[in-house]
Amino acid sequence: MPKGIKKSDFKRFAKYYDPEVFVEAGRIIRQRAQSYDDLEYTERAEKIAELFGTFKNPDKETVLTPWRVVNLQLSKTIGGLRYFDENFENTTLNGQDSITWVDTEITKEVFKPNTKILEINSKTGLYPLYVASSLFYQKRNKLNDDRAGRFSKIDEDEIIQEVLKENIYVIAKTPMAKTITQRTLAGYKNWTTNILYVEEINQKLKSNLTETIEEIQKVLWY
Repeated sequence: MPKGIKKSDFKRFAKYYDPEVFVEAGRIIRQRAQSYDDLEYTERAEKIAELFGTFKNPDKETVLTPWRVVNLQLSKTIGGLRYFDENFENTTLNGQDSITWVDTEITKEVFKPNTKILEINSKTGLYPLYVASSLFYQKRNKLNDDRAGRFSKIDEDEIIQEVLKENIYVIAKTPMAKTITQRTLAGYKNWTTNILYVEEINQKLKSNLTETIEEIQKVLWY
C-alpha cells in the first residue's frame, strides 16, 4: 500500500479503477516489444532497454536495475559492448550511437567463444542481455570479416540463437521473472534458451547447497 494511504482509502478509489485501461496498456507494451524482434540484435537490445526504462520498481523489495547501471557495472568489470558514452550519460554522440567495445583485463577470458555466463537472480534479463549482445557483436564482426560483409538477417539470427543456446544461462527467482527474461533475450521467437526457475532457491541453497547446485546443473547443463 502506498505511504499515507489506508485500506479504506483504497476501497474508495477502487471504483475509479478501469481494468480495460491496464489491459490495453499491456497490449501496447507487448505489441511494441514484439515489433523489436525484426531489428538487428544490438539495436533491439537498446530498444528493449528503453522500454524497461519506462517501468517503475514494483515494490520496495524488488529493484529493477536501470540499463545505464548494468552498462556501468559490466563494462567496468568484464568489458564488452557498452551502450553509453564514457560518462554513462547519453546513448548517442553527435547524432550517432555511442556503442563502444570496452576491453578490461578479463574481457578476452569472459568473452571467449565457448564461454558460459550464469546470471543467478534475473528479474528483467538486462544483465544477460548485455552479455548476449556483446557476444553477438563479436561473432557478427567475425562473420563480417570472413564473408567480406556478405551476410543476411538470417545469418545474424543464427548467431544470436547459438549465443543464447550455448553461452547464456539464467536462474530466475519467480515464474514471472523467467517469462520476462525469456522475452528480453529472445523476444517472441521460439528460440532455445537456458532459463531456469528454482522454487525457494534461497532456502534450498541454505539448507543443502550441494544438492541445489546439482539440481540446477541437471537442467542447465543437460
